[in-house]
Amino acid sequence: MARGGHIPNTTSKESSFNTTKDQVHRTLTKTLANSKAMADKTSHLLVSFLSTILTGVLVLAVSVFLYGTFYYAYMPLEMHHLPVHLQFKPCADSTLRCSNPSAQLNL
Repeated sequence: MARGGHIPNTTSKESSFNTTKDQVHRTLTKTLANSKAMADKTSHLLVSFLSTILTGVLVLAVSVFLYGTFYYAYMPLEMHHLPVHLQFKPCADSTLRCSNPSAQLNL
């Protein structure tokens, strides 16, 4: 017999140890599952963000290319470069312009 007249109970210690071991195992398993789920969500978010950015860059590049293509295809080239001096007829009773601009240009 042990001190105090009690027989040591090794089964309750082992049972307590096994219960604690099971709780730690469950906690670690849940934590591992949660971390895997969070890693999956994070990688999905990163891929989604990256694809959105790349799509925006692609749309911008295509729009700049098409603008340049149509601009140079449809805008006429400057054939003549001559100064144009616009003239206005003055009003007799005010200092404002009384006519539309007019000019003569000899080609």
